[in-house]
Amino acid sequence: MTRITVAVRTRPTATFASEVIKIQSDNRGIVVELPKEHADEYVNNQTLTFSWVFDAVLHNASQDAVYARIAAPAVADALKGINGTVLMYGQTGSGKTYTTIGDMGTFKYRGIVPRALADVYAYIEARPEMEVSVSISYLEVYNDQLSDLLGAIPAPAGSAARAYSGGGGGGGGDLQICEDGKSGEISVKGLRVLPAHSEQAALALLFEGESNRAVAFHELNKASTRGHAVLTVYLTARSRVESSGRVLSSKLNLVDLAGSERLKKTATSGERMAESMAINRSLSYLEQLVVALGSKNRSHLPYRQSKLTHLLKDAIGGNCKTALVACIYGESTHIEETVSTLNFASRVMRVTNAVTVNAAQDQSMVLRRLEAENKQLRQELAMHDSLASRSRVAYDAYTEAQRAELRERLRAFLNGGAPSIEPESVRMMSEMLEQMKVLWVGLKLELQQRTAADAHPTRTLEAAAAALVEPVGGAGDAGETATVGELDAARSAGIAIGHAPDSAAPAGGFEMPTRRGLTSPTPGSGGFASGDESGGMGGLGGLGGLNGTALSSGAGVADRNEAFALYKAHAGAEANGQLLEAKGAQARLRQMLRAHAERVNGLKAQIAAETAALESKRAERARIEARAASSARTGAAADDGELIIDEEEYALLKALKARKADYRAAHDAHAHTSAELKALTDRADSLRASLLADFNDWFASGGGASLDVFTPPPEKLPRGADVMDDDEAFDMLEQERVREAEPDSLAFFNATKSMKKRGKALRAV
Repeated sequence: MTRITVAVRTRPTATFASEVIKIQSDNRGIVVELPKEHADEYVNNQTLTFSWVFDAVLHNASQDAVYARIAAPAVADALKGINGTVLMYGQTGSGKTYTTIGDMGTFKYRGIVPRALADVYAYIEARPEMEVSVSISYLEVYNDQLSDLLGAIPAPAGSAARAYSGGGGGGGGDLQICEDGKSGEISVKGLRVLPAHSEQAALALLFEGESNRAVAFHELNKASTRGHAVLTVYLTARSRVESSGRVLSSKLNLVDLAGSERLKKTATSGERMAESMAINRSLSYLEQLVVALGSKNRSHLPYRQSKLTHLLKDAIGGNCKTALVACIYGESTHIEETVSTLNFASRVMRVTNAVTVNAAQDQSMVLRRLEAENKQLRQELAMHDSLASRSRVAYDAYTEAQRAELRERLRAFLNGGAPSIEPESVRMMSEMLEQMKVLWVGLKLELQQRTAADAHPTRTLEAAAAALVEPVGGAGDAGETATVGELDAARSAGIAIGHAPDSAAPAGGFEMPTRRGLTSPTPGSGGFASGDESGGMGGLGGLGGLNGTALSSGAGVADRNEAFALYKAHAGAEANGQLLEAKGAQARLRQMLRAHAERVNGLKAQIAAETAALESKRAERARIEARAASSARTGAAADDGELIIDEEEYALLKALKARKADYRAAHDAHAHTSAELKALTDRADSLRASLLADFNDWFASGGGASLDVFTPPPEKLPRGADVMDDDEAFDMLEQERVREAEPDSLAFFNATKSMKKRGKALRAV
C-alpha cells in the first residue's frame, strides 16, 4: 500500500501573514496561530493554534521546482506502467490552474501539464528501442455533468479517434461513467481519446481543451474556472528488441479541481451562484470520501455520491500513485479557507492506494514464441525418434492420402487379411479411431442399402447405391474435360472457354501499339519527327501531349523542332539546364541504388549461409548432448556432454549479428536513396512539363514565326514556385530565434502560436 503524497503551495504575495502562518525550517511543517478574540461577557475556548506536517511546503516556489518535487515522479512511474494522478486543490484564486497549466504565453512559466508532456516525448526520443504510443482525453465536470472538451476536434487523417470504453463521441453532452466488473477500472463511455504523435500535437490538444472550459469572473478571480477538469494521458510501451511480448500500459491523470467559494466573498448571484453551490457540493462529497477512506473499519465508501468522486475512484484508494498539491492564500483575510484547505490535505495523507504495474502480454508475440517453441520441440522429438530407430513416425496432421491408406489397412485388418496395426504415436492412435468411425458409418450405410433393396425387389442393390452416391459426387465424371461453352463443374465459377494451343497466333500478326497521345506521322501531316531530348521534341513525348493541347501554329515539323532547340538555347536555357542537371543526378542516384541493392542482396546471401552454418553447428551440438545423455543413462563416460557452446559457434553468432547490423544499414541506405530518386524523378517530370508548357505558350504567341529573329517571352515566375509572403518569412525568422534561444520551447511556441491564430479566426467569424 502506498500513501498519497501531499504538498502545500503558497500563492506569492507581498502581504504574506508571517505572524499568523509560520512555515517550519524543514519546509514540511506549517503552524497557524489565530489571534484571540477578547470579550468580557464570556470565556473564549476557541482553538487558536493549528499545526500540520506534509511531504513538502513549497513557499514562493517556481513552476520548475513544483513540477520537479510533485509531478516528475508521477510521470516517471507512468512510463514504467504505473498509473499516476496529480490533484490540485484549494480556494478559488489560490493558484490551482496556474500550477496545472501555467502561463500559456510564456514558456518559462508553463505549468505541470506542459512539462509532463515534454518529459514524456523526451523519454520516447531518448529510447528508440521502445515503442511508445500516446493518446489524450480531456473532460470537464460542470454542474455535476461530464462534457468532452475535445469533442469538437475532427479525427486526424489516417487514424480515427476512439471512444474510450464504449461508443458515442464526446462533443459537450453528458457522458457516462463505467466501471469494470473484474478490475474495477473506471472509464467514461463516449469520451474521445485522440492520438498525439508529437509534443506539439499534444500541446495543441491541451490548448484546445482549455479554450472550451467554462470560465467566469467574480470578486476573487478574474478568470475563475467553473468546473473540475481532468486531462488523461494514455501510455502504451513495448520493447522493439526484446521478444518477451511484455506490454506496459498506464494512465496519467492531471486534475484541476475547481476552487471552493464563500458566496459573501465572491459576491456571485444567479447562474454564478448555482455554479458555486455545485462546486462546493462536489468538494464536500470528495472530503466525505477522504474521511471514509482514512477511517478504520469503514464498510461503505461513498464513491457514487457525485460524478467527481466516482471519476476519481482509481486515484483515491485505487490502483494509482497519487499526489495532491494544496494551494493556499498567504493573506490573513483568507485564513479560514486556508485552515480548511490544510485540514483536507492532512486527511488525504491518511489515504493509501494499492499500486501495481499494469503489464500484459502481446498476444501476437506470444503466438510467435509458442510457434518457435513448437518447432524446437518437434526437432527435439525427431532427434529422439532417430536415436530410438523410429524414423517413420509422423507428428504432423494426416493428409487425405495418408488417411485413405490408413483406412484401407484398417479395412484389411477387419476383414482378416492383414496383421494387427501397431500405433507409432498418439497422433496415429487418434487418427485410427477416427477412421474406424468412418468405416463404421460406411457399414451402417451399407446395411441401410441392403434393407432398402429387400423392401423393393425390383430395385437392384447397385441402383440403390448409385442413388445414394449420386448427390455426393455430383454429375459427370471427374476425369472429363469441360469443352468450350459448357459449365465448368470442377470450379463451379462459370463456363469453360478451353485452352488455346501453344502454336496459336492472332490472324494478321502482332501489331505494335502506338504511343499514347501520339499518332503515326504521315508525310506532310505535321507529325513529330524523332530526335533526342536535347535537340528534338520527340524524346519529350510531344509538345502537346503533356498539357492536352496541340500547337496552334501552322508551321511544319522542322520549324517546331528548330524553334524548340532555339527556345532551349535562349529563353528556356535556365529551365533546360535545370532539367539536364536533374537528369544527371537521376543517373547518379540510379547507379547508387544499384550498388546498394547489390550490397543488400550480397549481405542477405551471407546471412543465409551463416545462419545455415549456425543451425548445422547447433544440430551437431544437440547430437553430442543427446549422446552424452544416453551414455550417462547407460553408465558410459561422457566425452563432451557438458559443452554448451564452443568458440566456433560463438564466432558464428557474433559474425551473424554484425552481418545483420550491416544488412539493416545497407537496407536503410537503399530506402533513403530510393526516396531521393523518387523525389528527383518527380522534380524532373515537373521541370519537363513546365518547359514544354512555356514553349507551347511562346510558340503559340508567334515566338517561332521567324527563326532568325528570337522573341523573348515575358518575364514570369517559374511554374509551381513557392514564394513566401511577409508573414511566412516573419514566422520562419521567429522560429529560428526561438530555436537558438531555447531549443526545448519550439513545440510549446508553435502550439501557442496555432492557438492564437485559431482564436483570431474564430473572433473574425
